[in-house]
This record gives sequence, C-alpha cells and structure tokens, in this order.
Amino acid sequence: MGAAVVVCLLALGVRYVEATTFHEDPLTSADARHPDSVPCVGDGCLGSGVGAVTSATGGADPEDHVQPEEKPDPACAPTVGRPVVRPVRPRVTRAVNRQWRRIERWLKANAPRTFRTLRPPARAGTIAVAEAQMGVRFPDDLRASLLRHNGSRVTPETGGLRLYRYGMSGVKEIRDTWRHLCRQEGVDYTDDPRDEWWSGRMIPVGDDRNGEYLLVDSVRRDVAGSIAENGGTFTGGPDWTSYYALLRTVADALVSGQPIKGRLAPQVTDGALGWVAVDDRETGNPGVTVGTTP
Repeated sequence: MGAAVVVCLLALGVRYVEATTFHEDPLTSADARHPDSVPCVGDGCLGSGVGAVTSATGGADPEDHVQPEEKPDPACAPTVGRPVVRPVRPRVTRAVNRQWRRIERWLKANAPRTFRTLRPPARAGTIAVAEAQMGVRFPDDLRASLLRHNGSRVTPETGGLRLYRYGMSGVKEIRDTWRHLCRQEGVDYTDDPRDEWWSGRMIPVGDDRNGEYLLVDSVRRDVAGSIAENGGTFTGGPDWTSYYALLRTVADALVSGQPIKGRLAPQVTDGALGWVAVDDRETGNPGVTVGTTP
C-alpha cells in the first residue's frame, strides 16, 4: 500500500515538473505568425473561416450537401520579419538533453547504424531564419532538440531515426516542407486551424514518407500526426502534449522495449532501429517494420 502511494506521488511530481517546465505563455495569433513582433496589418491576418451553409430560406439544409467554401490560409502568407535569435530556457534545454542522452545511449549500444544517422546541432541563427520565413515561433523544446540534433539523415540502409512512425527533419527540411504544404494545401475550410488537415501555423517536424506528417502546433505547442482521411489533425486532441513528451515517450519505449500507444514496438535489425506492429510481434509474424529499408 505504502509503495503504491509513493509511486502515485512520484508520478504526480513528474507531471507537475513537466507542466511548469514546458509551460509558455499562450501566443496570440499575431505573435505566432510574426516572431519579431511586426504587427499584422491588412485583411485576413487573423484566422477566419465560413459558417454553416444555409438554404434560401436562411436555415441549414442538410440535403444540399454543399461543399464548404475554400479560403486562402492567411498563415501561409505571413509578413516576413527580420530573424530574431531567442534563447532557450535553460531548464527546458536540460530536460530535452536528458531524454536525448537516454536515446543516444540506447542507440549507440543497440542500434549503432541508426545512431550514426543523427546530425550535428543546428545553428540558432538558422532556426531564427526559418521562423521568420514561416511566420511562426518554434517552441522551446523543439528548438532545444534541434540544437542537439538537426534531425536525422535518411539512408537507404537504415531509413534514419524515427520518432514513432515519423522521421526527424532538420531545420531547412522543416521550412521546405512547410512551403510545400502551403502551396499544396494552403486553404481553409473551417474557422479552427486545428480542424484542418494542414494549417500554415503548424510546424512539420517529420514525415512517414507516405504523405503523412508529424506536426507541432506553433500556438498550442502540442504534437499530432496527420491522417488525411480523418480530417483535422488535432480534432481528436494531440498525440503528445509537447515535443519533449514525444522524446520522453520514445526514450521510455527504447529502454523498456514496450510499444508506443500499444501499437509499435522497437525492433533492431542488423544494427538499425525500426518499429514493428505489436500484433505482428506477438504472433511471430515479421509484419511491416517502420523505419528500416528492406
């Protein structure tokens, strides 16, 4: 009984520390889209959308089946300001580095080929330029992670390090993917960017190489994987409360061997880390391993 109480208190303590460490004041729409605080002027600076489709009599008519009106996503056309290098809070850096050390130690001992795909640190100035060009602010924990490893190289032999289903993009890849998605999907159908499959306020930090992306909401700072057929990426809530929470989840899975979200478990093949479906692992079926190239 006493041991159970101690475990509960420790869990509550960890949650409190994380909540205080990764709390940042909520961003306004202008803050999120303009890192150097250049005021947003002109029509469409704040998010806008369309209401319910109405019939000629003024009431909603479910029989009409009218497609929602498309409007340009204002977050995909930010006012580009000058780059501003912002310091990362030291306690966030310490917490992120702690999870990275767990991941690095495990990879070095168990999956050295994947360990060697980790890139050197990004430059703070490069992050600031990307923020200015995208009109968003990267959360502290994401910047701290990029300042330790600027993503992971994708190689034919290993596929690079994947955080769950998604590869790790470097700063320039994040910027280029953001531009690509804004060109391809830069329209709004609803009032809420989180109800969209893509919004320019999102930060694409990785992808599964099959058309789905791992997105950080630059305003709410939580993380979710996009599933195109399910509509809004964040409609059902985030997959992780922060980028740090994602790193900790991956580190826990590697150290314990337990699956993430009960779905994918770590598996090493010829020194390269992959993630295998739990059902396949339990039945002995090789299945499909995510993250390594056959």
